[in-house]
Amino acid sequence: IIGGNQPTLATWFIDVYGGTKGAIQGFVRDIASGDPLGGANVVGLKETDQMMNDLDSRDVGNFVHKLFEDVFRPYIGGVAQFDNIFVKNFFKMAEKEFDASLSKKMKADSFLLHDLLFTVFERFIEKEKNRKIIKIMNLEGEYERLINIGSNDFKLKARIDRIDLINKNELLIIDYKTGSRNIMPSKKNENLVVKDFDRKAAKKTFKSFQLPIYLFVLQPHYMGMGLNAALYDIKNGELMKLWEDEKETQKEKMLNIYLDSLRNLLKEIIDPKIPFVPDEEDESICENCQYCLMCR
Repeated sequence: IIGGNQPTLATWFIDVYGGTKGAIQGFVRDIASGDPLGGANVVGLKETDQMMNDLDSRDVGNFVHKLFEDVFRPYIGGVAQFDNIFVKNFFKMAEKEFDASLSKKMKADSFLLHDLLFTVFERFIEKEKNRKIIKIMNLEGEYERLINIGSNDFKLKARIDRIDLINKNELLIIDYKTGSRNIMPSKKNENLVVKDFDRKAAKKTFKSFQLPIYLFVLQPHYMGMGLNAALYDIKNGELMKLWEDEKETQKEKMLNIYLDSLRNLLKEIIDPKIPFVPDEEDESICENCQYCLMCR
């Protein structure tokens, strides 16, 4: 904030949140390095920081997901034309939904997150302008498929943020990510011995089952189509695909490895002899888990 008798952004941080000089520099560095949402978590702010206490990280994710669904739903079966009319409508809807959700929770502090998010949206629109697709197939679609483990069938359900037709016979399954934990599944897994399954080893080897589960669940719904899945890092405008230049035989082999490990994990979950234990490597995992009391 510059000009007149208004305080500078640095002064405002120090007066309101008790930020240090290092905190301000960290904030500016995050912005300059292309991580505006990271700038909201400035090191050195007081623990009583109203913005972060009043706002759950899932609130931001829910806001972004709803906005993107509302903006792109009219274009299902086609593509958006990122002209001035689209951009104007996008930010008009963003303002309206921000005021109806995040602004009410943050009150006087909302302007900072507002500016950070809208900077992210500008980058997202530029990314989308240059991304070539044939049409948007679906948004926030719900799919399910059974996976067999011995004598038991488990129903896997997936809510897919977006599915794009990127060429005549290939679909891209997209999951939007607004947080900092954008974990891509590892593809260096050929050496994992599935019969000697160990959950800690599996975590380090695979990192995440999300995208492989999406591929598995959607296979029977789009027979005859090539499927790929990706995490869309909204903060940085980066689309991270699971498959890059792998051959079909490699994709099939790797997907089977993911699914075999997933089956072993499910076997442990339903085995009453194996206790639930918290993941102590990252406290945020347990903080965001709906079933954390089972491990205590």
